[in-house]
Formats: sequence, structure tokens, C-alpha cells
Amino acid sequence: MHIQLAVAYYRNGEVQKAIHTFDRAKSQFPQSADVHNYYGEILLDQQRFEDAEAHFKTGKASCMHIVGHTESVKLTRVRHFRFLGGMRSVVAGTG
Repeated sequence: MHIQLAVAYYRNGEVQKAIHTFDRAKSQFPQSADVHNYYGEILLDQQRFEDAEAHFKTGKASCMHIVGHTESVKLTRVRHFRFLGGMRSVVAGTG
């Protein structure tokens, strides 16, 4: 329930409500891979790369016995977004 509500807030442009809802979900379900992964997606979209990466790692650790990967696709996305962000700043003359 919390995940869907947080995502609905986010899609409606209510970023702070979405973040607050995810914070409540994390406190109630601290080992939920879904909570951490969805929260990471929102943080990634907000270009909060370090925070997103921490949530993806927590989510990955929570479901490692199911997935069995050594590298998360989401962590690869964080690295890609960091690269693109760096390229944007170089092109804009701010990096």
C-alpha cells in the first residue's frame, strides 16, 4: 500500500509527500527490497545518486538469495546517470 501511494504522489508532482511516505514504509518494512528499490528509483530521478545507490544496495541485499546476481541492473543505471550528468555539466560549461 505504501509503495503505490508514494508512487502516486510522485507521479502527481508531490515529491515531498512521496519521500515522506517512503520514509514511513522503510520504518515499517526495513528489509523490503521493493520499498528500497522503488524509493531508489525516485531518488535516482531526483539526481540524488548516493542516496539512490544506498537504497538499491539495501534492496539488493534483501533479495540476494532470490536474485543471485553479483551486479544489480539498478546500480549500473546509477553509474550511467552519473556519467550523463557529468557530460551535461561539461557541455553546459559548468563541469
